[in-house]
Amino acid sequence: FPSNPDLCAQVLKVLSPLRKALAEGGAGPLLVPCGLVNTGSGQADLQFVLIILEKTGSSYRLSVVNPGMGREFHRTTVKGHPKVKYQTVMTLENLDPAKVEDDAWWCLLFSVAPFAVENTSSSLLYDVFLPFLLGKAGEVSEPLEHHLATQR
Repeated sequence: FPSNPDLCAQVLKVLSPLRKALAEGGAGPLLVPCGLVNTGSGQADLQFVLIILEKTGSSYRLSVVNPGMGREFHRTTVKGHPKVKYQTVMTLENLDPAKVEDDAWWCLLFSVAPFAVENTSSSLLYDVFLPFLLGKAGEVSEPLEHHLATQR
């Protein structure tokens, strides 16, 4: 991973006051642009993903807008062979504030996911970072596929 010891501090300097305002009900949805790099093709493919965080009563809703690489983790519909349509927005509901407000999660999201070398950063986002948010603090997270299947 690239060495940038100030990256986490820079991310928190910007995001912490915004998340605090959102938690206190003083801000509308928080739009967080996130860059991902996929290296599976042998070259670095850059991609933009938008994360939308909303306070919903005593919990949070997080949406991931992804029209590019990694969309295979989103729901799909088949409206006639071979056309597959991907739902470009994935929404996770009823997220525990203790997990969503965890500074370590946000630091890792911005300091590890965009620079993945062996694994693609989109699979890190969908296989590691998003499943962490599911369930209550202290619980082992369920796989993302299980969570999405129960929301249908």
